[in-house]
Amino acid sequence: MDGATEVVQDAMYKMGSDFKWEQIFAPISIRESHCMVQISDCEIALIGGTDDGSNPMDTIEIYNYMTNTVRNGPT
Repeated sequence: MDGATEVVQDAMYKMGSDFKWEQIFAPISIRESHCMVQISDCEIALIGGTDDGSNPMDTIEIYNYMTNTVRNGPT
């Protein structure tokens, strides 16, 4: 695509009980080209991707938005 620009999303969202997206603010690592999956009623897993320097990340972070905490997922 000639003239295309890359858009980097710097926000995180969760699906509310009313099936509408709600923005949340999380203390997580910056990631690009990753997968983000809501895995329970209060947790979102961030899987793989690259850091802001294009280095591959092979980690999983699990963010609990009810407690505003992050834990490492399985390797």
